[in-house]
Amino acid sequence: MAVIEHLVVSLFHQPSMALLHPPAWALFQRPTAVSHRSSTTVSQRPSATVVHHPPTVVLHQPTIGATPPHPVLFLAKFLAAVVALLWDSVSYMIGLRVTHRIFGMQGGDVLNLLGISLVTHIHVFISASTLFTSLVESSFEVHNPFLVPVTIDFAITDAGVDEKVYAHFEQPFARFTVPAFGTANSGNFPNVRLTQGALNSLLIVPRKELDLLNTDLQLRLGTLDSKFGIPVTLNGLKQRAVRTT
Repeated sequence: MAVIEHLVVSLFHQPSMALLHPPAWALFQRPTAVSHRSSTTVSQRPSATVVHHPPTVVLHQPTIGATPPHPVLFLAKFLAAVVALLWDSVSYMIGLRVTHRIFGMQGGDVLNLLGISLVTHIHVFISASTLFTSLVESSFEVHNPFLVPVTIDFAITDAGVDEKVYAHFEQPFARFTVPAFGTANSGNFPNVRLTQGALNSLLIVPRKELDLLNTDLQLRLGTLDSKFGIPVTLNGLKQRAVRTT
């Protein structure tokens, strides 16, 4: 019994093994403290510095080489078209096709290059006699992109689809004047010839559009009550997908 009592007393008087060898869970206390300090450091970073920068400096800074606004493009197209038409008209009146000889282009070619479209709508009127005569009545609407009235005196047109001519007409006009920046209808005129025949022409009706493969116009710029004006001849005008009903 004395030996047992001696062992018990020795165990209670020695330093605890738990103090000399801490448990495994105690090893994770240090990383937890480091993680806490790290989160504290991140939260102390200045976050309002970027907010105080003026946002308008970048948003409103002019960009070099930016696309010009639409009014500028329109004015440039208008001036180029007017110069081309007047130059073509003057050279024609004095008997020198200067624009054709030097530049290889006429007024119609310039309008095609600028993408200026004159005809906005084509109307075709088919009658019972069309099956036998291959002739229809027609009219078309013209938009004037110029600052002055334009009077159309004569028009020759080949229209079709897929580069194939389906309709041809040659028509003079008595008083076909289009106001500045306005639109006007030519009025109905007969004897539009269906070059592919009536039955073949009916096959393209569902498309509801025609290409103006070649159009020659004789017109006058700046007319007053359809009188006077500067004569201009536009040859070789082309347009794609003109609405047709």
